[in-house]
Amino acid sequence: MRGKARRILLVGGGALLAAALAGALLVAIAQGSPEKSSVRANSTDSALRGKTGARGAAGLPGADGARGATGPPGAAGANGETGPTGATGATGAHGPAGGRGLKGATGTAGATGATGAPGTAGPQGQLGATGPQGETGASGAQGPAGPRGASGAAGAQGEAGAQGPAGPQGASGNDGKDGQDGKDGAQGAQGPAGPTGPAGPQGPTGPAGPQGPPGSGPTTVRKTMADDSTATTTLQSASGLNLALSANTTYSFEYYILFTSAQANNGIGLALSGPGTPAAISYTVAIPIGNDGTNGLYSGWGTAYDDAVIGSAVPSTGTTYAAHIYGVVRTGATAGNLIPRFRSETNGTSVSVKTYSWGSLSAA
Repeated sequence: MRGKARRILLVGGGALLAAALAGALLVAIAQGSPEKSSVRANSTDSALRGKTGARGAAGLPGADGARGATGPPGAAGANGETGPTGATGATGAHGPAGGRGLKGATGTAGATGATGAPGTAGPQGQLGATGPQGETGASGAQGPAGPRGASGAAGAQGEAGAQGPAGPQGASGNDGKDGQDGKDGAQGAQGPAGPTGPAGPQGPTGPAGPQGPPGSGPTTVRKTMADDSTATTTLQSASGLNLALSANTTYSFEYYILFTSAQANNGIGLALSGPGTPAAISYTVAIPIGNDGTNGLYSGWGTAYDDAVIGSAVPSTGTTYAAHIYGVVRTGATAGNLIPRFRSETNGTSVSVKTYSWGSLSAA
């Protein structure tokens, strides 16, 4: 700001000095000759003018002023001259042919022209098809009879004529010899069937046929007979729970055996029996022996018929419990029945297999 003020004072002082010199020059001109006036002016100018100072530094550019409002649009200019015509474009493809127009009216026949000279004869055409046969002409007069021809072969015998009326009976002749018997006549149509006779006595029952193959669904059995009981350690067969096995067949099976024991410290033993010698037999037995919990079931297995699994106790005397037997059997060449077996853990204490025990069998 200080530099800018100094420049303003210098410029202002110069202007005042110039005004003073101009006034002095005018006075000199008025008082003396032009030459003197010129010398005085020059002397005065030289005496008054100081040395030109150094040029100050350029000031910073001022900030841009605000943009003025947009002026109204100017008037539309005159249209320019029309440019030269462009080159003609390529000819477009032909459009599809239009529909056929209506037939025009037939014009009047022209005059017949003069007959031309006959042309040369053409080659002979092919022979035409034979025409239909003409009507037969009238018969000519009969010619004289020709000589008799040779006799023809005998014709077939004609049909027998109708029988004439019977003549009067002649006198009886002697009996002739009996002729040969004629051929048997054709058999007559069969007469209607006679009434059915009474049924004969029933014959004896034949032997039982071989057992059929097992059905597609499982076979089940429910014990409906009375309870089975034993107080010995010898295996006994439970009644009413047989499942039929075919020979050379594989089965899956299971039993739910309902049982009781006469004493809490006496368990039941369970096993299976079946026909012949099986190709394979394996089963698992689970028997309740204690109260609910980790040691409530005794589990064992059998790998042969009558391979018993024996429980060591029951939770309570006289209560019905359910033991589970399940496994697989492959029969040999002999068919028969799969039968659950049971025994007492100790001699002298009774155990029983109860009614409503259940079994199931499925062929593989």
